[in-house]
Amino acid sequence: MFAIPWHGHTVVGTTDTAIEESTLEPLPFEKEIEFVLETASRYLRRPLTRADVLSVFVGIRPLVRSPTRRARPPSPAPRDPHRPTAS
Repeated sequence: MFAIPWHGHTVVGTTDTAIEESTLEPLPFEKEIEFVLETASRYLRRPLTRADVLSVFVGIRPLVRSPTRRARPPSPAPRDPHRPTAS
C-alpha cells in the first residue's frame, strides 16, 4: 500500500490480482477498489468511501519466465496483500 500526494490529491494503491485473460481496456475489480479503500482507511482520520475515488488506473503486469528453464510457480511475495513490497 502506498499514498503519494499529487496535485492537491492523494494517489493510493496498489493491488495485484491474477487474471485469466487480458483485455485491451482492463477495468478494475470492485473488490480491488474496496481493498484499497478499507486498507487506507485504517491509517486515516476519516474512513474513505467510494465517493472519495476520483479516478482509477488499471494496468496489466505480465509474469515472464525463460522458455529454457523449468516452470516454477510465481513467488507469492508480490501477491500477498499483507507483505509490503516496492513498486
